[in-house]
Amino acid sequence: MRVWRDMFQVSVEESFSAGHALRGYRGKCENVHGHNYRVRVTLEGPQLDSIGLLVDFTQLKSNPSRP
Repeated sequence: MRVWRDMFQVSVEESFSAGHALRGYRGKCENVHGHNYRVRVTLEGPQLDSIGLLVDFTQLKSNPSRP
């Protein structure tokens, strides 16, 4: 966590892989191939709760789309 302009931030980063094929495409992408992705979610707020947390990190880590 870092303090920036009187705001607090916490981030979670996850990586995943996905595959697909481009049917009807002439070239190597017609075959099944994959890509690697990295997603970072950063929440920002002006104050911490009574125990010094911006957000419960366990909740953020378990479901990055819904803190």
